[in-house]
Amino acid sequence: MDVRPLRYWHLLLAASVLSWSLASAGNPHSREGRTAIRGVIERWLAAEGLAQDLELQKLRWGPHADNPDAKWLKLELRFVSQGTNQDQENRRFQQLLERYRGIAGTSLPDRLFYKFLHASGVQRRDAYVAIGVLTRTFESRYDPTAGQLAFRETDDRLIRRSTLLRMPVQTAQVLRKPVGLGFGREDPDDLPRRIQHALQRFFLQHNQQAGLPPPQLTLKPLERWYAGIEVQGTRKLVLTDKNYWERLQVSIELHAEGDEVRAVCYLDGMYAAGLGSRLPAEDGYADMDPAYRPELERFVDALLHDLQADFAAGAQ
Repeated sequence: MDVRPLRYWHLLLAASVLSWSLASAGNPHSREGRTAIRGVIERWLAAEGLAQDLELQKLRWGPHADNPDAKWLKLELRFVSQGTNQDQENRRFQQLLERYRGIAGTSLPDRLFYKFLHASGVQRRDAYVAIGVLTRTFESRYDPTAGQLAFRETDDRLIRRSTLLRMPVQTAQVLRKPVGLGFGREDPDDLPRRIQHALQRFFLQHNQQAGLPPPQLTLKPLERWYAGIEVQGTRKLVLTDKNYWERLQVSIELHAEGDEVRAVCYLDGMYAAGLGSRLPAEDGYADMDPAYRPELERFVDALLHDLQADFAAGAQ
């Protein structure tokens, strides 16, 4: 009897056990292990010449899209953008993918997914890789229907709404000026800055009325057509019937439409349990979407309504 196939499978099993033992410092179920896995991915990005293009943001367990009773290990990266135009950044990202394939002879999403899979030791169905390109997300995950890896674009994690901000004609005219012509800190019609201030007032007022300490507000760098803010330390703002800590990221794009300006809002929300005034740890938060998508949509509508009323009342 030829025992070579048997020896071959024994060899594979031994290699598999050795691989897990070598990666045991990267046990994905421990904080220390996830830190080690992050290190593996970051070193790989640097070695592949991708560290300037892709920034590792989070590595955490999150609700599984295909099984609500299970979790998968999520690797989240950000494509380093050069502006706020979504179409332009999508093209730059596609160019990166094509350039990598030309150099490495293989798909960057596939190679990144399997590097992550091997570093973490989880099964394919339990691994998820997401690359954020501005407000869009490109995901790599195992497709159980097709039985293979899938790479696709999705923006399901973001809530998008828009409203028209009615204001004096000269305000819209200032917004349409070429960059460098009367647009800056000295300009009283600096619309993105005024929107950012209105967002600050909105969140500060909520916590004051709720009897909570002021929220932690991180202002995003202003651009001619963009204002953004990250908010931590609110409760019952989005999930009004829950007592979770909430963490929100709000991005507002501005588009001139004649003598009016359209504000397009993108929202990303997370929540975490916790008592007292101490905010949860970074990896203690879970995505609000899709479980709380209706609440997110209602909140965006309320936020834009407040913003619109702010300008209609002459807050400029």
